[in-house]
Amino acid sequence: MSEVAHRDFCRWRLVTFLIVFAIGIGVGIVSALLAFIPCIGTVLGVALNFVFGTFMYFAFPIAAFSSVEPVEAVKASFQFAKTHFGPMLLLAVVTGLIAWVGIVACFVGVFFTAPLAMTIAVIAYHEYYLPNAASV
Repeated sequence: MSEVAHRDFCRWRLVTFLIVFAIGIGVGIVSALLAFIPCIGTVLGVALNFVFGTFMYFAFPIAAFSSVEPVEAVKASFQFAKTHFGPMLLLAVVTGLIAWVGIVACFVGVFFTAPLAMTIAVIAYHEYYLPNAASV
Protein backbone atom coordinates (compact mmCIF):
# COMPACT_ATOMS: atom_id res chain seq x y z
CA MET A 1 0.00 0.00 0.00
CA SER A 2 1.43 3.35 -0.98
CA GLU A 3 1.85 6.13 1.56
CA VAL A 4 -0.97 8.19 0.02
CA ALA A 5 -3.35 5.22 0.00
CA HIS A 6 -2.43 4.43 3.60
CA ARG A 7 -3.06 8.05 4.63
CA ASP A 8 -6.49 8.02 2.92
CA PHE A 9 -7.30 4.69 4.58
CA CYS A 10 -6.45 6.08 8.02
CA ARG A 11 -8.29 9.34 7.38
CA TRP A 12 -11.54 7.59 6.42
CA ARG A 13 -11.34 5.33 9.47
CA LEU A 14 -10.81 8.37 11.68
CA VAL A 15 -13.79 10.13 10.12
CA THR A 16 -15.93 7.01 10.68
CA PHE A 17 -14.83 6.92 14.29
CA LEU A 18 -15.62 10.62 14.76
CA ILE A 19 -19.09 10.25 13.21
CA VAL A 20 -20.00 7.27 15.40
CA PHE A 21 -18.42 8.99 18.41
CA ALA A 22 -20.48 12.16 17.83
CA ILE A 23 -23.67 10.14 17.51
CA GLY A 24 -22.68 8.25 20.67
CA ILE A 25 -22.12 11.50 22.57
CA GLY A 26 -25.60 12.64 21.55
CA VAL A 27 -27.10 9.34 22.69
CA GLY A 28 -25.11 9.58 25.94
CA ILE A 29 -26.45 13.07 26.64
CA VAL A 30 -30.03 11.95 26.03
CA SER A 31 -29.41 8.88 28.20
CA ALA A 32 -27.99 11.07 30.99
CA LEU A 33 -31.00 13.37 30.80
CA LEU A 34 -33.32 10.37 30.97
CA ALA A 35 -31.55 9.28 34.17
CA PHE A 36 -33.18 12.23 35.94
CA ILE A 37 -36.53 10.49 35.58
CA PRO A 38 -36.68 8.04 38.50
CA CYS A 39 -36.59 4.32 37.62
CA ILE A 40 -38.11 4.42 34.14
CA GLY A 41 -35.60 6.99 32.91
CA THR A 42 -32.66 4.76 33.80
CA VAL A 43 -34.28 1.79 32.06
CA LEU A 44 -35.00 3.91 28.98
CA GLY A 45 -31.40 5.20 28.97
CA VAL A 46 -29.96 1.68 29.07
CA ALA A 47 -32.37 0.55 26.36
CA LEU A 48 -31.41 3.55 24.22
CA ASN A 49 -27.73 2.65 24.55
CA PHE A 50 -28.35 -0.96 23.53
CA VAL A 51 -30.43 0.12 20.53
CA PHE A 52 -27.70 2.58 19.50
CA GLY A 53 -25.08 -0.14 19.90
CA THR A 54 -27.18 -2.46 17.76
CA PHE A 55 -27.51 -0.01 14.88
CA MET A 56 -23.86 1.09 14.93
CA TYR A 57 -22.37 -2.36 15.61
CA PHE A 58 -20.92 -2.97 12.15
CA ALA A 59 -20.01 0.64 11.28
CA PHE A 60 -16.30 0.19 12.12
CA PRO A 61 -15.85 -3.23 10.48
CA ILE A 62 -17.64 -2.05 7.33
CA ALA A 63 -15.38 1.01 7.16
CA ALA A 64 -12.25 -0.99 7.91
CA PHE A 65 -12.81 -3.93 5.56
CA SER A 66 -14.50 -2.26 2.60
CA SER A 67 -13.86 0.80 0.51
CA VAL A 68 -17.03 2.72 1.39
CA GLU A 69 -17.07 6.24 2.76
CA PRO A 70 -17.70 6.77 6.49
CA VAL A 71 -21.28 7.98 6.16
CA GLU A 72 -22.06 5.03 3.89
CA ALA A 73 -20.58 2.63 6.48
CA VAL A 74 -22.87 4.06 9.15
CA LYS A 75 -25.86 3.85 6.80
CA ALA A 76 -25.04 0.26 5.85
CA SER A 77 -24.73 -0.74 9.51
CA PHE A 78 -28.06 0.94 10.28
CA GLN A 79 -29.83 -0.73 7.33
CA PHE A 80 -28.45 -4.15 8.22
CA ALA A 81 -29.45 -3.84 11.88
CA LYS A 82 -32.90 -2.66 10.87
CA THR A 83 -33.53 -5.82 8.82
CA HIS A 84 -31.78 -8.19 11.30
CA PHE A 85 -32.71 -6.45 14.55
CA GLY A 86 -33.20 -9.49 16.83
CA PRO A 87 -29.86 -11.22 16.26
CA MET A 88 -28.04 -7.88 16.17
CA LEU A 89 -29.58 -6.77 19.47
CA LEU A 90 -28.55 -10.07 21.06
CA LEU A 91 -25.02 -9.66 19.72
CA ALA A 92 -24.82 -6.06 21.00
CA VAL A 93 -26.15 -7.06 24.44
CA VAL A 94 -23.73 -9.97 24.83
CA THR A 95 -20.74 -7.89 23.69
CA GLY A 96 -21.87 -5.01 25.90
CA LEU A 97 -22.10 -7.30 28.92
CA ILE A 98 -18.62 -8.66 28.24
CA ALA A 99 -17.26 -5.10 28.09
CA TRP A 100 -19.23 -4.18 31.22
CA VAL A 101 -17.57 -7.02 33.15
CA GLY A 102 -14.19 -5.53 32.22
CA ILE A 103 -15.26 -2.10 33.43
CA VAL A 104 -16.59 -3.45 36.74
CA ALA A 105 -13.25 -5.15 37.41
CA CYS A 106 -11.65 -1.78 38.29
CA PHE A 107 -11.06 -1.02 34.60
CA VAL A 108 -8.19 -3.54 34.55
CA GLY A 109 -10.45 -6.06 32.85
CA VAL A 110 -11.09 -3.66 29.97
CA PHE A 111 -7.62 -4.47 28.67
CA PHE A 112 -8.88 -8.03 28.16
CA THR A 113 -12.56 -7.56 27.38
CA ALA A 114 -12.29 -4.65 24.91
CA PRO A 115 -10.08 -6.61 22.48
CA LEU A 116 -12.38 -9.60 22.96
CA ALA A 117 -15.41 -7.45 22.08
CA MET A 118 -13.68 -6.13 18.96
CA THR A 119 -12.68 -9.65 17.96
CA ILE A 120 -16.29 -10.75 18.33
CA ALA A 121 -17.38 -7.81 16.14
CA VAL A 122 -14.88 -8.69 13.40
CA ILE A 123 -15.81 -12.37 13.45
CA ALA A 124 -19.51 -11.47 13.36
CA TYR A 125 -18.82 -9.15 10.44
CA HIS A 126 -17.19 -11.94 8.44
CA GLU A 127 -19.51 -14.75 9.51
CA TYR A 128 -22.86 -12.94 9.74
CA TYR A 129 -22.78 -9.56 7.99
CA LEU A 130 -21.01 -10.47 4.75
CA PRO A 131 -23.19 -13.51 3.89
CA ASN A 132 -26.41 -11.64 4.75
CA ALA A 133 -25.56 -8.12 3.53
CA ALA A 134 -26.56 -8.89 -0.05
CA SER A 135 -30.16 -9.39 1.12
CA VAL A 136 -30.35 -5.85 2.55
